[in-house]
Amino acid sequence: MKNMKLPQEIQDRVISYLQYIQQTLNHQNELGEFFKMISPSLKEEVTRFIFSEQLKQNLIFALNSAVKDYVITKIELVMSQPEEIKI
Repeated sequence: MKNMKLPQEIQDRVISYLQYIQQTLNHQNELGEFFKMISPSLKEEVTRFIFSEQLKQNLIFALNSAVKDYVITKIELVMSQPEEIKI
């Protein structure tokens, strides 16, 4: 970056962003490895724990636990990088 003669403020922001990206990658890799190691039933239980509070905030799921339970079994974690576009 010094070869590009970037101002120190921009260099600091770039470094901060790269550190953030690396931490995000590490967390995603850890979570992916964790899910590979546990059984499908435990994976569903963990997923249920992670997402149930969010789903309760939606009236469709809050009023019908059967729908919420069904959706939770269909949730698949898809991880991406910040600003990455998923189609």
